[in-house]
Amino acid sequence: MYKKHVDGRELDLSMSNLAEVSVKEIKALSKVDTIDLSCNNLEQLPEDFGDLADQVIRLDLSKNRLTHLPASFGRLRSLQHLDLRGNQLRLLPPSFAHLDRLRWLDLKDNDSLEPGLARAAGDCLDERGCRRCATNVVAHMRQVASGLERERQARLAEERAEAAKQQEREAAERAERREAKKQRRREQQQQQQQQRRQNQADDGKGRHPGDDGDDSEEDAEQSRASASGGSRGRCCSGFVRLLLTVLALTLLALALVGLPMACVELAAHPIGDAPEGSARARLQPVCRWLLPRLPESAIEAAAGLLAQLQPFRAV
Repeated sequence: MYKKHVDGRELDLSMSNLAEVSVKEIKALSKVDTIDLSCNNLEQLPEDFGDLADQVIRLDLSKNRLTHLPASFGRLRSLQHLDLRGNQLRLLPPSFAHLDRLRWLDLKDNDSLEPGLARAAGDCLDERGCRRCATNVVAHMRQVASGLERERQARLAEERAEAAKQQEREAAERAERREAKKQRRREQQQQQQQQRRQNQADDGKGRHPGDDGDDSEEDAEQSRASASGGSRGRCCSGFVRLLLTVLALTLLALALVGLPMACVELAAHPIGDAPEGSARARLQPVCRWLLPRLPESAIEAAAGLLAQLQPFRAV
């Protein structure tokens, strides 16, 4: 659509009754560096107008109804010539301060222009005035941008300070809650201690004066009875152990002496075949094994004892 309006490096869309602009179609015309959009019905430019940054050198937006320029306008770093006269502009975007190559600017007949911006723009009645307008307006917008940045930094500082205060308040509230919780715990502990002391005092009041003495006498009697029973138990157990020891030693002596005596007597008075299962029959193999192993002194001692016991056996 725009291609038929191209003449060399210029796109002339003036007096085309345009209400909007297609940035995409302009970008398609890569050789165009001069755009004339004057005498149309434009009230605003698209937000992506700054996408023409590497393309536009001269731009004529005069005699439209523009009330503001998009924030991306400052991206037109190649822009050198700009005509904005006869619009309804009041302010320029802060990004306007980035138009370092702007050498010509006309802002006449923008009746709502902000006073400081109007003073920087001047009258722009001739070529020299328009060049001075470009220089002064860019410098003015740099000051505006710097002021806005300072305000932004101040707001950020205030927000950070407010956030820090809020954190301090929250920390203080948390500390107060912790302290209140500790205080409640201390009070509860004190109440419990008081209750325990009160219970102990009540228990002491409920006791009769003679109770303690009676209890002491009963305890002493029980202790004496326990001690007496324990001593008797110890004496009885000691006597039983002694008796068992004597009995065990007696049995051992009888076994050590009686067995050799029985074997000697069996050897001295052999008998024929003893009845199976009798004591002599069970004793014979033991004596056959034991006698060869006994010392002669033991055999002689056993024989002597047998001789001494012979009269009693005859009786």
